[in-house]
Amino acid sequence: MFKLLEETASLLRWMFQTENEMTLCVSGSGFSGAEAVLSNLLEAADTLIAGSLGFFSGQIVEISQRAGARVVSLTTELGKPLDWVERVHGFRPAATA
Repeated sequence: MFKLLEETASLLRWMFQTENEMTLCVSGSGFSGAEAVLSNLLEAADTLIAGSLGFFSGQIVEISQRAGARVVSLTTELGKPLDWVERVHGFRPAATA
């Protein structure tokens, strides 16, 4: 079993061109990958602009807040695209979470 995990980790290191020995293969749902990325990418005081378009965007907001990020949540009517003016507003330093 451990030999298989080490072989998999070795192939992942080759594929991602890294020598990091902490390379792991983790089993989980599709969204667990998004959670892993956000949890490892975001730090306290980082800002994330999130479009609130349903359940999964709400999960992204929650994970980001747990990581300490300041979240600017842009909302729209369900099924409608985000307005470009609102997206631009999200990049302004005075935008509120």
